[in-house]
Amino acid sequence: MPADCTAVLALHFQNEIVDPAGTIARRGNAAQIAERRVLQNTGRLLAHARSNRMPVLHVGSGYTAGYPELNRNVPLFSEHEKHGSMQVGTWGAAFHPAVAPADGEPQVHHGGIGIFAGTGIQKLLIERGVGRLLVAGVSTRLVVEAVVFEATDRGYAVSVVEDCCASASAELHSGALRVLAMFAAIISVDDVVGVADGEADRVADPVAAPIRPARRRPSAP
Repeated sequence: MPADCTAVLALHFQNEIVDPAGTIARRGNAAQIAERRVLQNTGRLLAHARSNRMPVLHVGSGYTAGYPELNRNVPLFSEHEKHGSMQVGTWGAAFHPAVAPADGEPQVHHGGIGIFAGTGIQKLLIERGVGRLLVAGVSTRLVVEAVVFEATDRGYAVSVVEDCCASASAELHSGALRVLAMFAAIISVDDVVGVADGEADRVADPVAAPIRPARRRPSAP
């Protein structure tokens, strides 16, 4: 089962989804991201995690050539093939530079909405001794909800960093949070940053266990 350190999951911070030039972003995401300062807040979250040796894992929506991962029965996803979008290696599927992965941080891509099947992310979390997740991402209504449901089913304690999330409208975001509050702690980036100084020991998970950085593995002789 999961262990006791905390990791950050950064979900779908990709150009197509969060950049104002992205097709998906233009449907409402970009305006909400700007209004809520989501990229700036997420940048703070990632910087804090890195300085405290917390694992950071980046998850993107993405498809390889020919879209073999695509479920064409799902209207939301089938449009990617029609428009040739979200192919790994293209601008649209790349992580936004404001919250881009640092050297050595794992990156996985998935088709569909769930992130655990077929990505190897469970193995990555186990290898890092992770039992608690701080979740940030776009959109709150879709991938963030899906990850929280999947992760809690697998025994993880989850906190949603709500000012590091957005949806296409404020109503979709707040509606998602009302559901997510039944499964996870709803916190802010200020709560997380305060943990380092002992100011927010309530935020690690819904039962208020302390946030711990990843354990250092011994160096090879």
